[in-house]
Amino acid sequence: MKKRYIFYFLLLIIIPLKDSASANWCKAIYPYSKEALDGNFQKQLSLCKNSDNLFLSIHSNYDNALHLLHTSIASFCDLTKQVIKSEIKKTGSSFYSSVCVFRRHKLREE
Repeated sequence: MKKRYIFYFLLLIIIPLKDSASANWCKAIYPYSKEALDGNFQKQLSLCKNSDNLFLSIHSNYDNALHLLHTSIASFCDLTKQVIKSEIKKTGSSFYSSVCVFRRHKLREE
């Protein structure tokens, strides 16, 4: 029994452990406003170039909200990874949302 514990202890020491680091999240929310051309959504997305994961949320009151969400996913998300998207059953005061791995930006700081 004692030899077994020594074996497991030595095995734990011999196996190299990888350093784990938490991922950086970026949040871009596009709330409903009558002035849709204010540029706040683009400002939020421009701050995401050093993030690992991206949360997108667009208010459903816009006529093209789902199209804008799909365009944002295609532009900013890594499509080789899984993209999780919310489905809205009823219209009203709700958001279309998505979570994805942020695409590596050419200006990303390493």
